Amino acid sequence: MIRRAEEPLSDEEYPDDIDLTDSESDEFTSAVAQCPLCKREIWEESPYCPHCRQWVTLPDSSLQNSRKLYVRFGLWGIKTILMNWIFWGAIPAIINFIWLIHYLLSR
Repeated sequence: MIRRAEEPLSDEEYPDDIDLTDSESDEFTSAVAQCPLCKREIWEESPYCPHCRQWVTLPDSSLQNSRKLYVRFGLWGIKTILMNWIFWGAIPAIINFIWLIHYLLSR
């Protein structure tokens, strides 16, 4: 039988205290967190809250880290474009200019 997420669990569905060893009971109690929206208990690894159906967002520190990553990739891209322009554009243009001056002066 498939039950809906809104229905609460019956007593038979929860594990008995006798069935759990000490390490397993610690595992069940320490692996829960609080939903930031509805404040109910959810599993830490849960991507969304099963009660209010809202996605659990990442903490702000990971958002700041991702911003730093975007800035680093952006600066790296700009540096790469400039280096390619210098190597493939400016250097051949300077060489052609020197060759042209040499050609015109040697006539």
